[in-house]
Amino acid sequence: MLCAKAWTVQPPRPEIALVHRMQAFLTPELRLAIMRMKQHVKGEPSYARAGIHSRHVYDAALDGVRDPDEFRAWLRKRAPP
Repeated sequence: MLCAKAWTVQPPRPEIALVHRMQAFLTPELRLAIMRMKQHVKGEPSYARAGIHSRHVYDAALDGVRDPDEFRAWLRKRAPP
């Protein structure tokens, strides 16, 4: 009896790459900074309307951002003209 298995290859998911990057840098201090920024984003409805989500917080944290004021500045630098 012949048995054939079909393998599928999923396209790379950006969030998986982010998880791997985060694991290399995650410290207790960075976790705390991320939690502060996520609380800030959650408390600002304008972020949700602008499409700003946790992924942006993690990217900012990996870029060295550590507080809500720095996060706002980080977002302004990335805003389209």
